[in-house]
Amino acid sequence: MKYFASGFGIGTILGVASSFLYDPETNQKVKDDVKDWLIGVKDDSVALTTNIQNTKSSLADLKAQLPSAMRTLSSLEKRVQKYERNIQPHLNKIKTDLNQINQTIENLK
Repeated sequence: MKYFASGFGIGTILGVASSFLYDPETNQKVKDDVKDWLIGVKDDSVALTTNIQNTKSSLADLKAQLPSAMRTLSSLEKRVQKYERNIQPHLNKIKTDLNQINQTIENLK
């Protein structure tokens, strides 16, 4: 309690003293600069709180949509694998035909 009272007293004295000080560059009282700074800090805090709330909301939406996205990706993966299996014989035939064409060209030279 003793330290709290000491800190409170020193803070009060410094606060009162700073309210009478002038900034030589702006010719304004220091308390006006402090007030403007505190207003800026408050505005930044409000913006940060809003952004945190928006982020939490977006995260909740993402978590809700994630199972559906995972099912869709799984389905796509299965379709791609099926397509690869179905196309492989055709690719092999094309390779064989291409090799025959190249051989024929070589024989014609």
